[in-house]
Amino acid sequence: MLPIHQLSIGDAFEGLTDKEKLYAHHMAKAAWSGTRIILRQVSPEANTIFDLIMELYRSCQQSFDGRWDDLARAYGVPVEEIKTFLDYAAVFLSNIGNFYGSGDQKFRPDMRQESLKAICQTSSRATSLFTSIAIPVFSSQPSSLGYQADETQSTYYPGTLSITQEEIAEVSQIMEDNGVLPENTRVEKVAEEESTVYKVLQASVEKASNDRTFHSPKLAGPVKIVQGDHCDELALICHSLERASRYAATSTQQVFLKQYQQSFQTGNLELYKESQKTWVKDIAPV
Repeated sequence: MLPIHQLSIGDAFEGLTDKEKLYAHHMAKAAWSGTRIILRQVSPEANTIFDLIMELYRSCQQSFDGRWDDLARAYGVPVEEIKTFLDYAAVFLSNIGNFYGSGDQKFRPDMRQESLKAICQTSSRATSLFTSIAIPVFSSQPSSLGYQADETQSTYYPGTLSITQEEIAEVSQIMEDNGVLPENTRVEKVAEEESTVYKVLQASVEKASNDRTFHSPKLAGPVKIVQGDHCDELALICHSLERASRYAATSTQQVFLKQYQQSFQTGNLELYKESQKTWVKDIAPV
């Protein structure tokens, strides 16, 4: 089996003051709240695979007291295949997705599809989750991340309509001309009322009542800046950052945490840039 090493932080955590412990807790919670954003940007199936892994762990604990060998035997699956599933789960959670964080290559469970299907019978939710992702989990293609093609995929361009590299370049130029930074955006090409629309999905908690719209003769339709991408996760992050700021050690920390929140609330990346300038002024930022 894959070697798993525990990161021992107990002694270090206990060495903190109560105020420092609360600061570390809320900062860690803010970081973890962004997990589903990362999963969503890796592959269309990544969030569901994550849910499936969590559900199988929950069900195994509830029905078999955490004994995976017993779960395997209950559904006629070789114990060795359970071990390969646990390896897959560990690699998935380590990379936060089903593509390697270094190299962007896809990895798959080294087990039979029918074996994973069998152990998913442990709960109705696991069965439903497996059914929705059975094909992409075991498929060899797309094999890597990149511009959408037969062997590559990118969830930075979601939706059912394919978008060309020329269209992406033109949308990017429009964004640059109008001061929209690309780092917290995705582009979705959609059909609306017999017209093509290029939606620039901007990560933010807030959702504007009226989308900013731009036009180009090189495109088949308008470009709309649509706020609110990843809004649920960003709201959780902002909540944790606000809680963390109550236990900040310095006024500088309070300032950059406030700037983080404002950036995530509005989608304004200039505020995020300012937060980094503030951060490096803090005591021992590294």
